[in-house]
Amino acid sequence: RLNLCSLELYFMIKMKATTKMDMSGLRRFEKRLAQLVKTQVEAGFYDDPHYSGMTTAQLMNIHEFGYGNNPQRNVMLTSSLSFKYELPRLIKNVYRNIVIAGKMPETALKVVGQKYVESIQFTIDAGTFSNPKVSPAWSAVKGFDDAMYHFSDLRDSCKYKVTQNAEYNFSKGGRF
Repeated sequence: RLNLCSLELYFMIKMKATTKMDMSGLRRFEKRLAQLVKTQVEAGFYDDPHYSGMTTAQLMNIHEFGYGNNPQRNVMLTSSLSFKYELPRLIKNVYRNIVIAGKMPETALKVVGQKYVESIQFTIDAGTFSNPKVSPAWSAVKGFDDAMYHFSDLRDSCKYKVTQNAEYNFSKGGRF
């Protein structure tokens, strides 16, 4: 008679397998990220001529930091502080374009730049910066007392640039 309870059977299974993975998608993703690291979005005022004889960058610098009797009107600082709340959502869209859609990020980066320009223009339009009113003497000349708004030429000259092969530089304002 055979007692099945005391019978011990050991089975040993050996298996050899080879797996092939298509890594081309991961390589494309890596290339897109490498390109993204070298890409920079800037928004602000550049060396466009202004009717005053200065460039829009020079004029905006005078407004931003003040000069002589002109008080400081921190449009760029105020805009960057308000834009920082929208920026994470826009950055997620950039990554979403790369990861999910498999696209290059140029279009999404242009959206980031345009939204930053709109933030600067909103700050000027709403007057949400320091010293938003002009002096009574200048108000009498131009007919109203809102600062940073004369012919809208400075406001409308705000633009963005998407640059390639740029080094990320934390010390430069208006860059992220």
